[in-house]
Amino acid sequence: MPTKKSTPDIFLMIVTFTLLAVGLIMVYSASAVWADYKFNDSFFFAKRQMLFAGFGIIAMFFIMNINYWTWRTWAKVILIICFVLLILVLIPGIGNVRNGSRSWIGVGAFQSSHQSS
Repeated sequence: MPTKKSTPDIFLMIVTFTLLAVGLIMVYSASAVWADYKFNDSFFFAKRQMLFAGFGIIAMFFIMNINYWTWRTWAKVILIICFVLLILVLIPGIGNVRNGSRSWIGVGAFQSSHQSS
């Protein structure tokens, strides 16, 4: 088990942030007209995406400081939890159904009350 702390891979960070920037631009490009029509703010969906991207970047910096051997020891438990959560989606009353698809995320900001008609 290596214990020496290394620096982050700069190339991987550049690629990650480039993909993040392209994704934010695509969200704005794909939703600006609808957001302006529906919410009088063409950046409505882009701002939400930037908020979640910010949370993701913060989480990334916290998680990258955890030794990956820790994840290896918990891999089987995490895999089992993921399978259980996937099965829970299929149980009526637990998963949310929106526009014909089922999701288990229905908490707080993840719950979309702004459905298109």
